Amino acid sequence: MTLEAEQTAGAAVNRWKQEQTANSRLLATFDYLEEKRKIPEDHFADLFESGLLKCVQKGKEEYEFLCPMLTPAQVNQVAVGQDFGDVLKVHRVLLKLNGVSIGSCTKKQLGSPDDGLGRLSYLPPLSANAESLDYLVIEGLEDALTLRPRNPDFHVLVCQSKSNLQHVPEFLPRGAKVLIFSDHDGHANPNENGEHAAAKLRQQLRDLGYDCDALMPAKPKEDANDALKVGRLDQWHADLIQVPEIDADQVLPETDFDIDAIVGDALPEIPRGILPKELETYLELVAEQLDLNYEAAFCELLVNISIAIGGRKQIHVHQSDHGWKEKACLWLASIGISGSGKTPLNRKCGGALLAHQQRHWQDLWEQEVEDWERMEEPKPTKPTRKRWIANTLTMERLVALHAENPAGIGFVSDEILGILNGLGQFKGGRGNDKQIILSLWNGYDFENPTADADRYVRDVYVPMSGGIQEVLVRKIINDANTSDGLAARFLFNHIVIAQTPASIERLQEIDQILFEDHRGYDTMKGIFDRLVAIRDTEQQVLMDMHARNHLALFAQHLKTQARKGSEQGFAAYMKLQTYLYRLTLLVHYMTRRNADDAKVSEQTAQHAISIMRFFIASMRRAYGTVEMTDRERKARAILDKLHQLGGRAKPKDVKQPIKKTVSSKEASELIKELVEKEVLQEVMEGKEKFLELVNK
Repeated sequence: MTLEAEQTAGAAVNRWKQEQTANSRLLATFDYLEEKRKIPEDHFADLFESGLLKCVQKGKEEYEFLCPMLTPAQVNQVAVGQDFGDVLKVHRVLLKLNGVSIGSCTKKQLGSPDDGLGRLSYLPPLSANAESLDYLVIEGLEDALTLRPRNPDFHVLVCQSKSNLQHVPEFLPRGAKVLIFSDHDGHANPNENGEHAAAKLRQQLRDLGYDCDALMPAKPKEDANDALKVGRLDQWHADLIQVPEIDADQVLPETDFDIDAIVGDALPEIPRGILPKELETYLELVAEQLDLNYEAAFCELLVNISIAIGGRKQIHVHQSDHGWKEKACLWLASIGISGSGKTPLNRKCGGALLAHQQRHWQDLWEQEVEDWERMEEPKPTKPTRKRWIANTLTMERLVALHAENPAGIGFVSDEILGILNGLGQFKGGRGNDKQIILSLWNGYDFENPTADADRYVRDVYVPMSGGIQEVLVRKIINDANTSDGLAARFLFNHIVIAQTPASIERLQEIDQILFEDHRGYDTMKGIFDRLVAIRDTEQQVLMDMHARNHLALFAQHLKTQARKGSEQGFAAYMKLQTYLYRLTLLVHYMTRRNADDAKVSEQTAQHAISIMRFFIASMRRAYGTVEMTDRERKARAILDKLHQLGGRAKPKDVKQPIKKTVSSKEASELIKELVEKEVLQEVMEGKEKFLELVNK
């Protein structure tokens, strides 16, 4: 799997299966395509009827206009009128309403099929001539819809990006006649030009024996839909020129400024439907209350439930007496800026329930000690305090507490590096501390003899969770931690701060909803109450046949992907096999009231796979961050700061807060380059200059 892959396939499948309502379709067809894009209905009506285009509601005032990205086999099915099955990748236009009209549009892709197949969007001939061998290749969906009636017998391959032009040959039948409509980008670097990519494809197809031509607009930055909107499409079409031949002397070498790495993969999403609906709504609200993403809330709940389950529960991966078994232990590093709100989010997502239960155990223990002190000699063993969470501790203190609490001790901290530091990870000359830390993740028997005691923990269970800034991720992901396996033991999650803070009115509305409707919180509390009652009971959980098969197939997929990547990626994928079963056990205990007595179901396995796809995408983004050059990291800092400022700000307001890491001069140079690469744009408002993120 490549680092350029978009979000998870599971999320794309769920999004595409979402129902289109009459209102959402009307928004896409009339408000977006006809009014905003000026594309007549007869250009696209058949595509909505056949299910190749749809629009679904995402939020209260947010909709997604969707176009599937299909494999060559799926395109062939569509061309002959057959159903194309599941959609693992979609192109989407996010439509945000401003009152009753569309206020803004953002283009994104969703999906990570992991099968190595190219995917393009496909529009069948408007004339319904399925036997036609004419093919039109174009980058953008709106341009394709604009030009479709001018080429009614053409099959249209919509690439959705310049990089996808490389997949076009996979979609062409023998004898196809190909016309490429290229963008005219006009960059100084030919490698960044749509016309350069089109010229390369034209040459490749001619070398393969295809009849191929490639045209582009006469003027840079003027595409077909732009011309349509101002009433000059006929002139635009008449003015088309041939894309220039490739001049090897003008092709510049690639630099250390990889724009794809800087922008990064689209952040993954966790599909809804895994938890009870009222609990998912609760997580959405508390995340919005803190201006954070739902996924951050889901992950905080996940790790808190991992702590609550404890180490007495195991899932049988292999059914033999001495087969592979796993517990629900998670190590989670949440990537985000300091002060992003991880601590209050954790408390709202189960952390406060853990703390409340621990205070209850403290009260019971104090009473037991008081009763013990009044006993006459010979006294029984002094009562020990029961607990399930701790903050940063030394290794010696951890072992002591774990010996007193055999079901396990979980770490929750603001900083994951603080936990590792306390356990000796970054303290030189500390003997075998590193190996001891690694063994905590495995969950095997554990001995820690010291001068004062010879402690033994039969079943180690030490979940941990903490935040980490993006610039410090290399403290975890580096050559040393890759070689010994520490880096691969961590799951990663990205805490995303909303571009626009929730309004005072919206915060008041959320407060009122949470005050009046306790169902989500009560559902969450019910899960923790059930786990408290059974935490100390040992249980071996089995899987039904369907669950076992689903998980075995996905584990095989992970092993295949491990062999395709780097050494760092190999280690991470191999550990994700283990996490697949840990997450399955966790979901089982989160969602089944009688979890101790029930087998893992097929639905639970599918939910665990959906969560695993999220963590795979998060892992790729984290590892990609580490691989960036110094200039790329600084460029990312500029984009992150602009995002935090709402996507639009004066240059000085972007540069000033990051001046300790990016000098003003270097920031100006990087901003200029980001503008040239069309990631940022400069906008004049009166005499003031503003920077804006470009919606791709």
